[in-house]
Amino acid sequence: MTLAALKACYFCSSLQAFAGISDAEILAKLLSSSQAVYGELAGEAQVAAWKDELQVLRPVLAALPPEWAVVFEYLLPRERGRRPDVVLLTESAVLVLEFKQASAPRPAYLDQVIGYTRDLRDYQAYCSDKRVVPLLVLTRGTALQQTCDGVVTVSPDMLTAALRAVSAETAGAMADSSKAMPAAATTNANRNDASATASGAMPAAPTINADSNDTGAASAATAAGAPHSGAASATPRVFTSAIAATAASDAVQATTALAASGAMPAPASAVSRAAATRAEAFLTADYQPLPSILQAAERFFRHEPLPQLKSAKSAGIDKALLCMQQATDAALSSGENLLVLLTGVPGAGKTLAGLQFAFNNTQASQQRALMLSGNGPLVRVLQYVLKNRHLVTDVHGFLQTYGGSSSAIPNESIIIYDEAQRAWDEAMARERRGAAARAEPCELLQLAHKKHGLVIVALIGEGQEINRGEEAGIAQWKCAITQSGACWRVLCPERLSAHFSETGAVTVADALNLTLSLRSKSALQLPAWVSAVLDGDSARAKALSESGLFAAFPVYLSQTPARIKDYVRSRYEGEKEKRYGLLASSKARNLARYKVPNDYEATRAVNVGAWYADDASSALSCCQLKSCVTEFSAQGLELDLPIVAWGDDFIRKDGSWKLTAKSGAQVHDPYRLRQNCYRVLLTRGREGMCIFVPPEPALQETYRFLVACGCKILPQNA
Repeated sequence: MTLAALKACYFCSSLQAFAGISDAEILAKLLSSSQAVYGELAGEAQVAAWKDELQVLRPVLAALPPEWAVVFEYLLPRERGRRPDVVLLTESAVLVLEFKQASAPRPAYLDQVIGYTRDLRDYQAYCSDKRVVPLLVLTRGTALQQTCDGVVTVSPDMLTAALRAVSAETAGAMADSSKAMPAAATTNANRNDASATASGAMPAAPTINADSNDTGAASAATAAGAPHSGAASATPRVFTSAIAATAASDAVQATTALAASGAMPAPASAVSRAAATRAEAFLTADYQPLPSILQAAERFFRHEPLPQLKSAKSAGIDKALLCMQQATDAALSSGENLLVLLTGVPGAGKTLAGLQFAFNNTQASQQRALMLSGNGPLVRVLQYVLKNRHLVTDVHGFLQTYGGSSSAIPNESIIIYDEAQRAWDEAMARERRGAAARAEPCELLQLAHKKHGLVIVALIGEGQEINRGEEAGIAQWKCAITQSGACWRVLCPERLSAHFSETGAVTVADALNLTLSLRSKSALQLPAWVSAVLDGDSARAKALSESGLFAAFPVYLSQTPARIKDYVRSRYEGEKEKRYGLLASSKARNLARYKVPNDYEATRAVNVGAWYADDASSALSCCQLKSCVTEFSAQGLELDLPIVAWGDDFIRKDGSWKLTAKSGAQVHDPYRLRQNCYRVLLTRGREGMCIFVPPEPALQETYRFLVACGCKILPQNA
């Protein structure tokens, strides 16, 4: 096995070779690899967990096909040490095992292994044509066998039978479906059943049965605490030199020794060679997760290219970027003015595409592109991450300098405007920037008189207008063209072309309409679910939730803040890249008593750059769960798992949504703005969401409605 494969995990072996390696040798390898990754020895809790895993797995793996490969602690690339406990590689499947020293499943445990499975299935090339199956092993349980949201959950005494059942079903199902989650047991536990989850009183699955040949008795003895000696066999051992290096605590020397020895026990047979080939392919396969907008910005800052994302390709971002680039190059080379409109659903990657486009058109010697946003928090967060205040800047400040009667000329010939449908109308612009100001689209298009060729790329979101002065939408851009006095060509998707039919040359390019969310393949229907909720259609929302949406994108509901906080901390324990935090409506007035500080003074004091970007150890991080951001600081940004606190400003009453918050006289449609506020809050998650509904009489109908929409009630021991 290659050195690259070695560095991708802590230990790997064929099951045939595993039988000839003692627990002490494997533990030494795990310790040395951990030290090489983190620069320090593993803690006592981690060592105890590894011993637990080895004790459980020793008899189990001995009863499984010897050509399978086992991988301990596979390091997910670019995820700062995030790793599943054990991966078993069969001919047609990848079995992901997560071990917990517990006797009953908890949502945090289930969601953790579901997350590993989802990411391997969606982003890892080796897994693209394999079935990826999650298994949760509860090392303190006995006689436990069930499935819950596709997770095979077992105790050690039933693990061998469960693995055999999953493997047999996988082999039989490969011809029909390469990605469907298996049901290794006939029962399907409901994780909303808090009492069953808390007590561990789950029904047994009759299709999994231990027989006299499956080492069930040995597994049970192991689970009860019987030690295993790691007895020697005739299989050659080549870890001796590596272990000597480990004894000297020299991780580099250990890695070199392992590489020289062949990286895993020598493939003395065809069986071991097949397992080694399979492990090599898995460990060296491309892993290309979708970065958040902040992770993308960090890559740009380090002059690193974004990975060639399968999800981004399937959603059409590459085609959109190519379409925009070709049109831009043609326009600037001929001195034309071009307005490009890129549309998309929430989470489709519009901001990511805009940022990529800006970087693509920025050279060390000359900055040709500038990204503007009226979303001040987004600008501050990106500037915080990029350590650069010039590539991304505030649109209002930009127009203060270059708009109106100013004679100043911007250097850039390409201007990308994020959330362009939220551009200020004339009334708002005059209120904020003086009587001479005009609507922002008009002022941007007027810049054509100062440039020989100008390209404006307007990124258009759907249902994102959340403030007064933002309600004119796309119609403003049509008016801006007719009032500009310059010749403009429009490039847009078919769905927007009718708006510009009277303005002159319009070219239709449906590559500029991004219809799929990139946050997770399992969450592609989240915008539709949120729309159903906000439209008051619980039947449609429930149907969407039962279509598989919530299996890998859980949406939990609770009236106990501490329960939610415990869940998210347990769910992401040790995962440094993950971000979770409190979101709330700016108009809610009942949340402070629940330690959700969403008032103006509290949210104004939040350093949004650090709130989103800093890891959990920072006092300013969102993961501290002490500060909150509202829709104004959430729009255009994401969290892995947001905690949305439902306020008293938008509630269910007598079977419909009611607006209770007061709005200013200049707001044209306060209901729509508040509805869009909750649309923004409910679509910020990348991997799931928790909703907190305060236990107040006025909000009980809202709580019941969300349950009817399919939200899972978070149990006490989550």
